[in-house]
Amino acid sequence: MAYTPTAGDGPYYFAAVAGDAAGYREAEPAGPGDSATLYDTTAPTSSATAPTYANSAAITVTFAAADAGIGVGETILWVRPPLTTTWATTALVLTGTSGAFVYTPTAGDGPYFFAARSTDQLGNWEAEPTGAGDTMTIYDRAAPASTAVAPAYANAVPITVTFVASDTVSGVAYTEPVSYTHLRAHE
Repeated sequence: MAYTPTAGDGPYYFAAVAGDAAGYREAEPAGPGDSATLYDTTAPTSSATAPTYANSAAITVTFAAADAGIGVGETILWVRPPLTTTWATTALVLTGTSGAFVYTPTAGDGPYFFAARSTDQLGNWEAEPTGAGDTMTIYDRAAPASTAVAPAYANAVPITVTFVASDTVSGVAYTEPVSYTHLRAHE
């Protein structure tokens, strides 16, 4: 016998009631029946969180996943590297409802977008990521560049020094003066 669930996701209980040729019929069960099936067609939900900036060899991306049905099966980290609009799986897979992926950037400096994509234990998958995903990290392994310009001669204080700094990936956060004093001994 085939049964089509009519009340949506959730537990369905089944029992058999038999009758014989003499007209006797067994009583219907008083409780939930002989067997139960958890009907689950809803995909789990998940999200990824990464630092805003990173400059080490790897980026740690944490995730959290939840499923109202049978439970989370696994979560895969997806990435959209710099200068692309295409999402790809990283092949980094974790089980459970939370954890941390360690992702090694392979496309150089720039913004990396991340998304978590989970499945439940029945194979219901979340949709593939689109747009900006869950989180973004600006990966920057190059130091900024700066120059200081001071007058050639000065006979009063303060000495005005101008700074010019640039950083093409994550931007300049600050500049600070560094001065060196060279004293010559009188001969």
